[in-house]
Parts: sequence; C-alpha cells; structure tokens
Amino acid sequence: MLLKKPTCFGVLPLCYLLSSGVLADEHNAYVQLNAGAYFVDMGNSFMNYDPGVTVGAALGYRIADRFRVEGEFKYLSNDANYTSNFTWWETGTPSVKYNATQQQFVFLLNGYYDFKNQTPFTPFIMAGVGGSHWLIEENYFGHAYEYENNIDFTYQLGAGLNYKYTDRLSFDVKYNYLSDDKTEFGLGAHQVMAGIRLGF
Repeated sequence: MLLKKPTCFGVLPLCYLLSSGVLADEHNAYVQLNAGAYFVDMGNSFMNYDPGVTVGAALGYRIADRFRVEGEFKYLSNDANYTSNFTWWETGTPSVKYNATQQQFVFLLNGYYDFKNQTPFTPFIMAGVGGSHWLIEENYFGHAYEYENNIDFTYQLGAGLNYKYTDRLSFDVKYNYLSDDKTEFGLGAHQVMAGIRLGF
C-alpha cells in the first residue's frame, strides 16, 4: 500500500501540468472581421429601402471563461427611393422621384456571453452600445443634396454560433439588430453576418 502513494502523488502534478497546457491554448485576445447584409426596419417610413451591405472589424478580449468584451467598428451602406403620387407645384409634374444613398459609420463597445460546451460549436448572445454617424446623399428635383448628423447614441442586440476550427482560428454566423431610431436619421436594421476570428 505504501508503494502506491508516490504513484498517486506523482499523478497530481502531471494532471496539473496537462490542465495548464490546455489553459495556455486559450487565446484571450482576438481580432475579428465581419461581412454580411442588412435590411432596414422601415416601420411607418414612406421610403423604400434596398438591402444593404455591412462590413466591420473588432478587437476583443476574454475577461472570463464565458464573458468577452470588444470594441467594434462597422460600416453600412444602402440605397433608398420614393416616388410621389401627387403634383408638385414647383415642377408641375405629376410625380417626383427621390433617390438616396445612405452610409452609416458605427462605433460600439460590445459584451458577449458564450455558452461553452464540449463541442467545437459555441452559441453566444451579445449586446453593445456606442455611437453612429450618418452620411446621406439625396437626389430630387434634379438636384443633389448631402446631409450628415452628429454622433448619435446607438445600440445593438444579437445572437450567433461560433465554430472553433483551431485554437487560434474560428468562424461564426450571427444576427444583430442595430438601432438609433430615436435620432434624426436613424432607423433600425436587421443584420445577418459571417465572421472570422483570430486569437493571439
């Protein structure tokens, strides 16, 4: 029986070293690139909004096993149009076409909760707050106009699924709802994106 004790005590340091090796493979910091499509939540708007494109980048850090924080920048762009159905006295024409290109520059601080499990697939939920800047180029009555706003409060909510390919490389798909609908230009936007994440 005495001979077994050194063996047991020898296993404990080995287990510790193995577990330390696993923890060392966890890369807390990461950079992520995202791209996808977004669809304006038109609500009661009289405008017709085409589906748009969104791209972005984020720098994040895992502060606990299931929690991450990140700073994100994203760019959104889409077109909008409208045709009036009444006569404008300025032109005498029965209808006037309105076209616009909208660009939105968004800066966010996001928090994530990861549902860790024993598979390479990790579902997650997220929320973020920050600011956005709109640039709108309009064309009507045969003239071009440009408008922009100050930085306005913006928030987003989302969920997604991450696939761990290696200890450093993973991929995810996610849905976000982005809104600054209380501001001068803002409307809500449904975003569907795919991303690639690289840990370091």
